[in-house]
Amino acid sequence: MNRYLFFALLVAGLLFRLLMLVQLEIVNGGDLDVYLADEGVVGLMAKHIAEGRELPVFFYGQHYLGALEAYLAALVFKLAGANLIALRLVPFIFSILLAATVYTFTYRFYSVAAARWATVLVAVSPVYFLQWNLKARGGFVEHLVILFLVMLLFWRFYLGHERNRSTALALGLLSGVALWVNQLVLTYLIPAVFLMARDRMDRRGLVTLLAGFLVGASLLIGYNAVHPLATFTTLARKSVVLNRVPVEERSENWLLKGVGKRLEAVGQGADKLGLVFGVPPRAGVERLGLAEDAKRGGPLTILRRVLAVLPALVFVTALAACRPRRRAEGGRLWRGSDQLLGLFMLATFLVGYVSPRYMLAAYPLAAVMAAVLLSRLQGSRRRWMTAGVTAVLVFNLLSWADLSAAAGGSSGERIEGLNAALASRGLTHCYSAGPMYHAVFAAREEIILAPLQKDRYPAYGDSVAAAPEICYVFRPDQRNKRQHRAFMSLLEAKKVSFETAATPDYKILHSFSPRAAITATDMDRVRR
Repeated sequence: MNRYLFFALLVAGLLFRLLMLVQLEIVNGGDLDVYLADEGVVGLMAKHIAEGRELPVFFYGQHYLGALEAYLAALVFKLAGANLIALRLVPFIFSILLAATVYTFTYRFYSVAAARWATVLVAVSPVYFLQWNLKARGGFVEHLVILFLVMLLFWRFYLGHERNRSTALALGLLSGVALWVNQLVLTYLIPAVFLMARDRMDRRGLVTLLAGFLVGASLLIGYNAVHPLATFTTLARKSVVLNRVPVEERSENWLLKGVGKRLEAVGQGADKLGLVFGVPPRAGVERLGLAEDAKRGGPLTILRRVLAVLPALVFVTALAACRPRRRAEGGRLWRGSDQLLGLFMLATFLVGYVSPRYMLAAYPLAAVMAAVLLSRLQGSRRRWMTAGVTAVLVFNLLSWADLSAAAGGSSGERIEGLNAALASRGLTHCYSAGPMYHAVFAAREEIILAPLQKDRYPAYGDSVAAAPEICYVFRPDQRNKRQHRAFMSLLEAKKVSFETAATPDYKILHSFSPRAAITATDMDRVRR
């Protein structure tokens, strides 16, 4: 690839990221509150850290997803104040670092030509992948950057036999930090450990690597010592069934239902992987970032669906080129650099099929594989592959144009409207049917909304329970939620009267009488 074209496409990728950072609704316009709330949690964590109120190890309310992103955002808040642009500045910077690490990895182990193609594919990436590059939802893009750094060191340590102490220590440290930040890195650490365990000829550096790992994972290890195996117990349950079974269905036959949901997710795995690569989703597949894309059906969306076969052909061809090679003595070999890429790609799908956000690593891995294959081909094959990769870039650019054309008012406006309605009535302490932490963050905690579902920060519940006047916020589509029905039954049983207000998106119940009839104990029962 010509160096001028290379830099032009990098600049285009940077400028579009800047546009998305400024036009915040491009990142997640139209999303449901439950998806926006996670970003609000990270913002509140960062605010609490910056103010010296909390020192969390993990995402609030969870025993997993390390709080690295929140600590980095806290540093930005110290300089620029607590706001959404400052919060998203952290993943924005890491999205640029991701392109840099992809370039460094590909250049180090392949060639400058491959590095340029791979980096451009990551810079000019599909919309879904690009949106998750800018979402502050617990460290997803940070995880990708650290993963490529771990890959860079592992390739040197394992394939290059660079067993010096500095390489071993750095690999161990980064692997430990990666495990704390996002436990999805186990997808890659497990096969890496297996391969090193099989390499009986060279044990140098393993003790140093282990020592570095223990230091890097010290927060994770310490937390699970104080809260015995909390992370691993939670993830074990979540990985088997609980994240696939609705709360109201977990009381009976939960194991059978969970397995059934897993099998259903396997059937949707290809659709979700396609979403990572920019294919407009079918209805009901996923509502994270491209929720409205499938409904719009505009000319660009239709064209992208027609052209979706191009990235499939390009990346499947690249994956096939990374298949294990036959050895002279028989059997197949997985120990080459290409084969490790293929192994990591397959592991990404096998572990992450339940959600496209768990398969985000598939796109940069595929970009490297496609770029490496392109750089090695000659003659007509090279021309065909160049045309294919170019078509993928065009396909991605069309998704940018499609998203920009469709961007409009949505989540930010409805949250501003809700907060304004609450403030105008002097309502500062409320319960909400679902998580509304993005609204609390937008209000700088001047308005507290304690959710009945997904209660990530119990201190808010205590604050609302102690308030002399409270309200209750819900969306009309939440009327059938178990917690909402339980709360309304509580009001009826205790003969509590109330007044009603509304915004275009939310219903507000307020002026409860008698207020004392709604106790903290009652609300704990409602949440269960």
